[in-house]
Amino acid sequence: QNLDRIAEGPSTAYLLGTDDLGRDMLSRLMWGARTAGIVAIISTFFSLILGTILGAVAAYAGSGTDWLVGRAIDVTMSIPQLLFASLMAATFRKPVADWVDSMHESTGLDFFATPTYVDLIVVFGALSLIQWPGYARLIRGQILSLREKEFIEAARAIGVSQAKILVKHLIPNALGPLIVLVTFSFGGAIVAESGLSFLGVGVQPPQASWGAMIQDNALSWRYRPWLVAAPGLTIAIVSVGINFLGDGLNDALNPRQADS
Repeated sequence: QNLDRIAEGPSTAYLLGTDDLGRDMLSRLMWGARTAGIVAIISTFFSLILGTILGAVAAYAGSGTDWLVGRAIDVTMSIPQLLFASLMAATFRKPVADWVDSMHESTGLDFFATPTYVDLIVVFGALSLIQWPGYARLIRGQILSLREKEFIEAARAIGVSQAKILVKHLIPNALGPLIVLVTFSFGGAIVAESGLSFLGVGVQPPQASWGAMIQDNALSWRYRPWLVAAPGLTIAIVSVGINFLGDGLNDALNPRQADS
C-alpha cells in the first residue's frame, strides 16, 4: 500500500496500476493466485474424501444406506451451489471465529491470532459441502459396476471381510475417473471462491482474492476498466486452462471415449 500513488494508471513501475488504496494491482493479482490455489486444492481434497466415503459405503452397503445417501445427494444438488455455499459461509463464520479466538486464548499460539484462517476454514467448508455429491455419485456408479466382478467374488469366496474388499479392492479400482473429476473441480472451486469473495462472504481483506478485487473496483469499470478486467480475465484463463487439462486427462485415461 502506497498512499502517495493512489489510483495510478499502468506504468513501468506498476504494470497494472494501483487501486484506490495505492496497492499494486499486479502484486495483488499474484497473491490472489495463491489464495485461489490453496482454496481449490484443500476444498477439493476434503470434498473428494467425503464424497468417496459416502458414495462407496452407499454402493456397497445398499438398501437403506444407499437410499439415504442418494437423497442427501439429490437435496444438495437441487440447491443452487453458490447460494448454498454463501449461506453456509455466512452461517458458520461467527462460530468459527469464536472457536479460533478461544483457541488463541487457551493456547496462546500466534497461529490462531490470524483472522485469515477463519476465512479459509469457512471457504474450505462451504466449497466442500457443495462439491462432494459429484464424487459420491461417480464412485457409487463405479462400485456398483465393480462389486459383481469375478475378482470381487473370488475375494468373498476366500473369506475376505467386506470392509477389506471395499478398501483394498473396490475403491482403488474406482479411482481412475475421479482423477479427471478432481481436475475439473479445481476450476469450479476457483470460480466459486471468487464468487463468494465477490459477494463478501468469502476471503476478507486484506487477504487478496480475485473475486474481492473485482468487487472492490467495480465502480471504477467505466474509467479504469483494467482494474476489473485483469482479475476477471485471470479467472477465465485459469478456468479454461484447467478444463483443457481435464480434457487431456480424460482422453488419456479413457481411450475408448477419445476414439468415439
